[in-house]
Amino acid sequence: MLIGYARVSSQGQSLDRQIGALNAAKAEKIFREIASGRTVKGRPQLERAIDALGAGDILVIAEWDRATRSMMYGIGIIQRVADRSATVKVLDKPWLDLTTPMGKGILAFLSALAEDERDASPDVRTRVAS
Repeated sequence: MLIGYARVSSQGQSLDRQIGALNAAKAEKIFREIASGRTVKGRPQLERAIDALGAGDILVIAEWDRATRSMMYGIGIIQRVADRSATVKVLDKPWLDLTTPMGKGILAFLSALAEDERDASPDVRTRVAS
């Protein structure tokens, strides 16, 4: 099942563009939200969208920056979706389409970079920063 998510920050903004993209992607169920982008708290529709995922389902996000405003929260979303044996597809960031080999490869590459940074000794980090 394709489950969509769209968010805008205020009542004065329109969800139309995102909803159109999710409909074009054939999302079967779409969760809509009006919530500030300043915080990741208070996003009950995103929570419901993730909770609705089953094994093999895909969370389709129209615009990645509408779902998250930080790297760590974005990683958290991807992890929570993976924990449900589902995956993420981001329509405005084709390289973050984890349903494709390229998307999985980019994520693997970014993960390897993070692991390398974590494992690097303090001396190496100091030399690289210089």
